[in-house]
Amino acid sequence: MPHSPTRLVEMVVTVADSHRESLSGLVQQLQARGLTDATALEAAGLITGHAPIEVLKDLQDVLGVRAVETSGMTQLPPPDSKIQ
Repeated sequence: MPHSPTRLVEMVVTVADSHRESLSGLVQQLQARGLTDATALEAAGLITGHAPIEVLKDLQDVLGVRAVETSGMTQLPPPDSKIQ
């Protein structure tokens, strides 16, 4: 049976206030634990990226991380649809 590739999900990492000055170091630590395409949003204290859902707990365990959430996607129906 062929091995299926790991599905990446979008992650949003909230940085603890005490570590907002060291976002670049946090990005490196998160990347070492599986986060890819990392983008630091310094003004908001957030880091976004993609990772396998299996590493969520590993990302949460990084010192300076307040929370890690998966980013959901919402699809709204067209304005002219019958159900709204």
